[in-house]
Amino acid sequence: MRGNVERVPDLTNKDVFIPINLNSHWTLALAMYRETTISYFNSMDCLLETEDYNMIRKLAEFFENNYPPGDNSRLTKWRIRNNTNIQAQQNSDDCGVFVLAWTRVIVTDLRYLYQVGKDPKQMPKLRKIFQQELKENQLMKMPFFETFQGQ
Repeated sequence: MRGNVERVPDLTNKDVFIPINLNSHWTLALAMYRETTISYFNSMDCLLETEDYNMIRKLAEFFENNYPPGDNSRLTKWRIRNNTNIQAQQNSDDCGVFVLAWTRVIVTDLRYLYQVGKDPKQMPKLRKIFQQELKENQLMKMPFFETFQGQ
């Protein structure tokens, strides 16, 4: 938000995951170049409060200035899409777990996007999986997707 962006790699034709921390709360923005859209994910009742909107608008301005829609696009500006169909967190501690889980399902298996957080027992399991993955420096496909079974 301060505008001091340093050495950003070329993001042309890429999808970019941007974790955001505002007021000790983690959210996720996904900038999709081909769609010229920034999708916003907030596990706190899917709200897009003023501070969130200002951050996302600044991101959109950054992408508009540095990665304008191509000649074949009928759009002239990047669109902002607030995802409102996602699950809300049940406590004040799980926002980071939501961000990690959303990122994982968007990259690997989008059909689980709306399942993240649906079962409150899922969050402690996901925490353990993410901790183990960090320790072992590798993704564990089976335990992660098993947390969505029965939903």
